[in-house]
Amino acid sequence: MHALLNAATAFSPLAAVDAHTGPQYIGINLDITASIRLFRGEVVIARRLRQSFSRLGFRSRIAVAPTIGSAWALARYGPTKTNLVTEADLVTALAPLPLRALRLPTSTIDAFHELNVTTVGKLLELPRGGIADRFGSEVLTRLDQALGRHGEVLLPKRLPQPLRVSRTFDGAPTERHVLLLTAQELLRTLLHRLEETHEKAGQLVLEIKPAERPTLLYTINLSRPSFDFIHLWSLLELKLEQLHLPQGVEAMRLSLTRLESVRAEHATTLTAASSEVGASSKELGTLLDSLAAQLGEERICRITTAQSHIPERSFSYEPIRSGEPIRSGRTITARRLEETLVATERPSLLFYTPHPIRAMALLPDSPPFWIKWRESTYEVQCGIGPERIAPEWWGDDPSLFESRDYFTIQLPDGTWLWIFREQPHAQWFLHGIWA
Repeated sequence: MHALLNAATAFSPLAAVDAHTGPQYIGINLDITASIRLFRGEVVIARRLRQSFSRLGFRSRIAVAPTIGSAWALARYGPTKTNLVTEADLVTALAPLPLRALRLPTSTIDAFHELNVTTVGKLLELPRGGIADRFGSEVLTRLDQALGRHGEVLLPKRLPQPLRVSRTFDGAPTERHVLLLTAQELLRTLLHRLEETHEKAGQLVLEIKPAERPTLLYTINLSRPSFDFIHLWSLLELKLEQLHLPQGVEAMRLSLTRLESVRAEHATTLTAASSEVGASSKELGTLLDSLAAQLGEERICRITTAQSHIPERSFSYEPIRSGEPIRSGRTITARRLEETLVATERPSLLFYTPHPIRAMALLPDSPPFWIKWRESTYEVQCGIGPERIAPEWWGDDPSLFESRDYFTIQLPDGTWLWIFREQPHAQWFLHGIWA
């Protein structure tokens, strides 16, 4: 929501989240009266808004109309994804829309449907006095708001401003220790302000203006909000140590964003178990932040499950990007992973790509009595199977995926392997190992 509001306020400071939201949409009301001339028309504003929302991963329906009520109605129930209506055409544009477009309660809409009044146009045909007597004043208020007969005030929502401090240097120093001391001082100042507002930060933004060069921007995402100076400084120091600025630095600015309120915790209400979980969660967040700072966020991944019975498709690795929720699958916790493996009798180590092996079996449906893997030959002590895993008929190309017969076998040293024979070519593969 913060990102959507931020995108909208680029075209007008008078933006507000709509109170009438649903499970499938989020509404933003925007007063562009003073911005039309600046952006060369409503069409340009609507197009650029759609582009901004699309870059954020949202599909949008946009309406430009004389009133809040009419824009609300046309954005949701208009004939196209972008509806532009003038005051002269307002009644004509609203007439075919359903009564839901007037932001009426469901009970009121159902009552009108019993009278075969299903659209705004049919509602306009009824006498106003009769509507007020039978259905109350809210219906006329909503209708008049949409038509511009009744005023409706847009109360803009102020976006939370990031905490920001800056420092301008005299003479563009090149010494690294000067930059480190300055950044440390800026961080302490920001954390002191966080302490006063009882907040934590989820992101650090460092801006450095080298002499005679464009400003450099570095963003540090945190796996969880924090106000721990030692932790935040370790991440910021790492960024500064990587800088090479022989021309010197003219200015430095540090910002804390994605602020969250700190919930007061009373030690008397914490059990030993919850305290231990909280501590381990904090340590995990610190570790993830350190790894991301050194290796890059895209290289730190988590395992998520997927809806597939084919082993290598039943999970995937997705980058842990702070502040961005994983949109597909479910995160596998250690406990859930253990329960899943036990319940399905799957190996604890599953190769993303099955390894080719050689094997020999006496019968087509029997486990092999020996295998050859990595230039070594092993006698099979015992085997369990087969378990047939067929292709996903709704999506697989038959030429790319064949049916498999899986076997669980034990080697002389006690190691258990999960192997399969691919039909119909009888090729053998090693897919997993029980550690």
